Amino acid sequence: MSKYELLRQFLDCIQSNVGEKTLSFSEIEGILGFKLPKSAFAYREWWSNPSSSAHHPYARSWLAAGWMVDRVNQNDNWVRFRRIQSDVVEKKTPLVTNAPAISNLPEDFDADSSMALTTDNRRFLINFGFEEVGEWLFADGPLQFVLTRHWDEQNILYAFVTQEEVKYIGKSSQTLRGRMNGYKQPDPTQSTNINNNARIKDLLLKGIPVQILAFVQKDEMLCRGLPINLAAGLEDILIARIRPPWNNRK
Repeated sequence: MSKYELLRQFLDCIQSNVGEKTLSFSEIEGILGFKLPKSAFAYREWWSNPSSSAHHPYARSWLAAGWMVDRVNQNDNWVRFRRIQSDVVEKKTPLVTNAPAISNLPEDFDADSSMALTTDNRRFLINFGFEEVGEWLFADGPLQFVLTRHWDEQNILYAFVTQEEVKYIGKSSQTLRGRMNGYKQPDPTQSTNINNNARIKDLLLKGIPVQILAFVQKDEMLCRGLPINLAAGLEDILIARIRPPWNNRK
């Protein structure tokens, strides 16, 4: 039996009509009967929802109960769990903003704060207005994705990023969910979708998380009374600025 089994039982007993549950770290320690490891307080990756719980065995306590970590606040020491929906696309994942991509993190790993740094290009996108909206998952079956927000937004810019690099930037006139489905199940004639599907799988098999960022135009912009699509205009500019390796552009 896992030492975190009591947390699984607690989450499993929450009424089915409750979709979110926020617990303080001290409440979780009370449920478990022991202190959480230092990494739970210092290292956001500890709270990730891995595609394989073998890398983070303690994550079984919430995944097996049908919950995923949605948000973590390590300043105020609380975590919000969200019940997993039947549609994998609309599951929520933790917004891990500063976690290095280490898949075999031990439970008692005590991370140095200097590891919680993002690279310039990733930070550039976040500062520009991109949001963390989901991630890719891959275990034994087909490639999957989860989106935490904006899944029905159209005319959107998106990016695939690791903690090391912005890998790809694209735009879509269809919904974000629809565009991600193209990468999930690429048509035999869609070389970009096929190539990125293989690249994402390769990274995930190496234990490197691949997150999805998105830029949503908040306010309508007009030029002489006509609407301007920022996504269409910004894609080439950002690709030239960042030069993501998967875009294959000179």
